[in-house]
Amino acid sequence: MILTEQQAIRYWFETVHEQGEYPFISIFEIRQGGESTEHEFFHGSVDGIGSMLELLSKRRDLPLIIPKVPIRRDPHHIIIFFAFLRYLFRLPLFSEEWILKTNWSPGTPEKPTARSYLILSEAETEEIGNRAKAAGVGKNAYYLFFLNQALDSYHKVTRSKRTWFIPVSLRSGEEKDGEGNYTGFFDAVLDRETSILALERLMKKRLKRGDGYAGRSAMSLGRFTGAKIWKLLIKLNRYLQIRTGVFTNLGHWELEEGKPHSIDWVGLPPVISYQPFGAMTVKVGKRQSLGIQFHPRLSRDPILAEQVLQKWTTSMLGK
Repeated sequence: MILTEQQAIRYWFETVHEQGEYPFISIFEIRQGGESTEHEFFHGSVDGIGSMLELLSKRRDLPLIIPKVPIRRDPHHIIIFFAFLRYLFRLPLFSEEWILKTNWSPGTPEKPTARSYLILSEAETEEIGNRAKAAGVGKNAYYLFFLNQALDSYHKVTRSKRTWFIPVSLRSGEEKDGEGNYTGFFDAVLDRETSILALERLMKKRLKRGDGYAGRSAMSLGRFTGAKIWKLLIKLNRYLQIRTGVFTNLGHWELEEGKPHSIDWVGLPPVISYQPFGAMTVKVGKRQSLGIQFHPRLSRDPILAEQVLQKWTTSMLGK
């Protein structure tokens, strides 16, 4: 059976789930007073933006404005082809090893418990934006640079580098609902000596030359191979692509003017054993939220996650 692009992506996450992983996106609604509600979405069915759109379709009382997604035109197929070749030539990926380790073993999917999040104040959000601007970099590079530094003490010091999986939304602007995973990705590779400006240049270069589309091609390769071969490639992938983790930004969601706002939003991306750390940021109105989690093979301790999140935040604010 030949799979469609969306079927191939869904099949990838279904197979990963069968292997004992927990590939779900978590979106938290946090009300004034601290009460929170967690919503989970299977990543094979929706991407990060899709999960927000799915929530909003059921909660029309919320004063959030759906961002206008720019109409994207796919690069020429030759550009995508060569970007895909570059992606293949970088394999296999072996990132710097973690010091953290638990007694986790593949089997029944286990939901992460070493997780933490916070919502920055308007002043803190503005301060981070100003500091990124002063450093001459975009906010995503700023976030990732200090996140990578916050994890230094949890890695072995080796010659290896850290490879970060960076999702890229490739929605065309015509997808109005949450159904479907329209995400591509590129890898940001950096070591302890990588400067923030070097990281900014790397991220821009990967985006400009179409690496996000190459990543999407890799995620949906099963539309050419068929289900059986695709499943075999997915199972082999855990030995070929060992990343530090995933960092993703769900963008800026504006608030409707004049309407009361009593709910904040936080997101957590899926983590898998060979990509065991996840961080997500989303801005609602004038406030940025940050969320992180560790795969159970690294830790099940929420206090550890809280410490890392605090270290990440204070370093970005220059405290």
